[in-house]
Amino acid sequence: VASLPHYALALALPTGPVALHDEWVDPIGTSAATLLPEALEPTVESHSALRAVTLVDGRAIATIETRARIETPGPRLALAGSAEWDLLDGRLISRSLEIRPSRLGESEGNPGVLAVHLTTPRA
Repeated sequence: VASLPHYALALALPTGPVALHDEWVDPIGTSAATLLPEALEPTVESHSALRAVTLVDGRAIATIETRARIETPGPRLALAGSAEWDLLDGRLISRSLEIRPSRLGESEGNPGVLAVHLTTPRA
C-alpha cells in the first residue's frame, strides 16, 4: 500500500519575487509519484502558479494553483489543487488537492479520487 507523508502536501513557494500568473516548479508531483511502483519509472511535470491576489477583511490573500502530471507506460496520475496564502502573516489559510489515477488495468475497477483539504485556524 502506498502512502504520502504529511510534509509531501506542503505548499512550495517560489524562492524569489513573482508576478501574477508566474509559475514555478512544485515538488508535489514528485511526492505523488511515490504512489506508483518505482519500477514503472514515472516522469513528472509539476508546477504552481500565482493566479490572484485579493483583499479579504483588509488582508492580501494569494490564490495559488497547482497542477501535476505523473506518467508511466501504464497508469497515470493527474494532480490539481489550489491554496490560499496570507501574504501579511506568511501563513497557509487553506490547501485542496485531488489526485486522479487513469489508465489502470481492467482488474483495478474504479479507483476513485484521493482528495485532501487542509485549513488552518485564523489567528
